[in-house]
Amino acid sequence: DYILVQGDTTSGLVGALVGFYNQVPIGHIEAGLRTGNIYSPFPEEANRKLIGTMSEINFAATEVNRENLLKENYDEKKILVTGNTVIDALLWVKENKVLDLEKIKEKYNLSNKKYIMMTMHRRENWE
Repeated sequence: DYILVQGDTTSGLVGALVGFYNQVPIGHIEAGLRTGNIYSPFPEEANRKLIGTMSEINFAATEVNRENLLKENYDEKKILVTGNTVIDALLWVKENKVLDLEKIKEKYNLSNKKYIMMTMHRRENWE
């Protein structure tokens, strides 16, 4: 019934194009992220806008993302605020103890260490 694409990757853009070319409605997960600079991050900012243009429904992670889409004249009936899939997944893993940090700390003698979770997949973080 729909092709769902998540985020702003080029593979997400290609997935949206497949839906568009085959006249299958597209749902964009994580819609409405905007920097205001089409070249930053590159090419993700352009991908976001292109995917959104082709999407029948936009799943915005936050109210700010929803507001961004409304400023670009997206139909408010076609925007749903859903929450942040990455943060929701992290909280689910923590709550369900899929990854037992206490056991890991004990096994590797890390009890006095602090941890930071970060994403490193963007090119601007490579250096």
